[in-house]
This record gives sequence, C-alpha cells and structure tokens, in this order.
Amino acid sequence: MSQTDTSQQPVVIITGASRGIGAAIAETLSGMQYRVALVARSIGPLDELASRLPNALAVPGDLTNESDVARVISDVLAKWGRIDVLINNAGSAIVRSVQSATRADYDAMMNGNFLSTFLMTRGVLPAMSAQGKGHILNMASIAAKRTFPNWSLYCASKFAMIGFSQALAQEVRPLGIQVTDLYPGSVDSPLWDGMGMDAMRAAMLQPADVAEMVAYTPTQSKRARIAEIVLEPSGGDL
Repeated sequence: MSQTDTSQQPVVIITGASRGIGAAIAETLSGMQYRVALVARSIGPLDELASRLPNALAVPGDLTNESDVARVISDVLAKWGRIDVLINNAGSAIVRSVQSATRADYDAMMNGNFLSTFLMTRGVLPAMSAQGKGHILNMASIAAKRTFPNWSLYCASKFAMIGFSQALAQEVRPLGIQVTDLYPGSVDSPLWDGMGMDAMRAAMLQPADVAEMVAYTPTQSKRARIAEIVLEPSGGDL
C-alpha cells in the first residue's frame, strides 16, 4: 500500500470525540493509520480536531436522535464505504442523590449514556454484517461493576449498557462481529469539571491510558475475543 493509498485503512467511528477520552482515542487510532469519523454534538471542537488528523471526518449529531444517527452513519459510508470499528464513548455524568434527582436527570443519563449506544450500534450493524466482520467497543465505567452513593442514575445507565452489550455479543458473534466492554476507573477528563475533584485528578488515569488500551483491542487474532477490559488507576480506587 502506497503512502497515498488509504483505501485499505480501517474505518472507525468514535462518539463523544470532541474532547477527553474520545479525542485521545481519535489521535491514537489516527496515528495507527485508521480513518477516523469524529462524532459529537458541537461542530467547532470536531473541526479543530479533524484539521489536525489525517483522514479524519467531523460528523456532528445528537446521538439520542434517530435521524441524526442515520445521517452520521450515511455520511461515513458515503465517504469511505465501510465501518470496521464503532467506539461508543459518548456520555456524561450527573451526581445527585436519588431524593433530589429529577425526571430530567433520569432522561439525560439513560438517553445520553445508553440510548445513544443502542441507536449507534443498531445503525452500524447492517454495514458490519454485509462485511462479515466488525468490532464494537462500548465505553462503560467501573460504575457498571461497582455502585457509588449519589451516582445512582449514572450507574443505572452504565449497567444498562453492559446488559445490552453482553446480549449483543452473543447475537452478533455468528455474523463475525466482536463486542468488547471497557470499564475504566476514574479518568482525568472534562467529566470532572465543576465537581470539586481537582485535588484527586492527578492520581487518575489519563485519557491517553484508555486510548492505548482501546487501540490494542481490535488488533487481536480472530481466534481470540476480548470480552471486557477493566482499567484502574495504579494507585487504587479514587
């Protein structure tokens, strides 16, 4: 493959790509000769990131909206004709007691963290099925394995993601599609902005640590399946 021939480079869609873990994953995979589709709501940060990466496509969209999801996938297929990897990384956190949580909080957590994963996954399956291969990586959280006070809605949304993901893995295995769940511990990302956690952030994982593990996963032999990865700060729980 010549330097100018990119047609054989795998195509990855990264949601929540405008900052933090998503942006780090985009930078890492771009350096590994992936063609990267960057998806988030805000076009400004996506365009800035895409301008720094070779073979990058900025595709803004609200991933809780079915028509936006359909357009995102259509744009990627129109540009590159295939989808090899989907990384469901979009999400946010609301930290609040159950007693003070609102229905709007519930909707924000379940839609942003789980509905977006369902819609994007459902959207890429036809292309991956036609190819006879593909890899879906779902960015959960250690909060999908362990619960924390005041994080009840966030935990619920991540538990839902994992239940969906594990059933999905069984469903799509005969189609040649692999599914991996990632459980990072605390990561120093914009998720913590405004939470008063500044003193602890230096001990957290960095987005690049997660990106390195994500990049490792799709490179495994087809004889092997990485079902899940737990990645925690070396100093222990935060």
